[in-house]
Amino acid sequence: MWSFLSGRSNSTLHSIDFPLQALQDAISTGNESNVWKVLRQQRIRNELIHSTTTHKVPRDAQQQKCNVFTCVQAAVQENLPRVVLAMYRFNQDDVRLATWYALYRLKSDQKVKLSRDLIALAQTQRRLWLWDRIGALVLLRHRQVTPRRASQRQVYAVHPVALTPVEAFKIILSFIDLHESREARLLKFLIEARQCPICSRLCIPGHCKAGRLRKMERRVSKRP
Repeated sequence: MWSFLSGRSNSTLHSIDFPLQALQDAISTGNESNVWKVLRQQRIRNELIHSTTTHKVPRDAQQQKCNVFTCVQAAVQENLPRVVLAMYRFNQDDVRLATWYALYRLKSDQKVKLSRDLIALAQTQRRLWLWDRIGALVLLRHRQVTPRRASQRQVYAVHPVALTPVEAFKIILSFIDLHESREARLLKFLIEARQCPICSRLCIPGHCKAGRLRKMERRVSKRP
């Protein structure tokens, strides 16, 4: 009896720390009707909008992280694209990024049939990254950068970017790297990292670097 009450208390504590636990549990059933019931709760909607638990680390090592990113991942794995789109209405930035990450992780799995809507969301994220990298070049090339002073007009007109032939400009753009693998590593750490019982640092479970660091320290100490 007491163990039952203790387990219930831990579950309640987890739901307080991670309000989206109820949503993630509903998504994991694979039943959309369960998800719609949870999404009607204002507390769930508020958490989707403000995304306060994205960087929160569970206090208990056995606790499961539940945030916008994990909920989107669960919806993609359960093939519930309409759930992702419903979440997108409340938080476009995080859900779009989470969708890209979920599809990035699944892109090598040919058994998963992806929704066109989810693919479109992921592509939108990539276009935003691309525009961040090349937007200034494109605007400058098409002379859509408004000079602050009249003397700058002539400078912009003869800028190398504006004078580069079309084919050469395309080649330049082809070398621009979106650093998707780096973004994926950062998101993986954000989603999976928790307090490590070995080194007391934030680590992805099973990837603690404490042992490797100790080996390096011993090697350095043995050097003359």
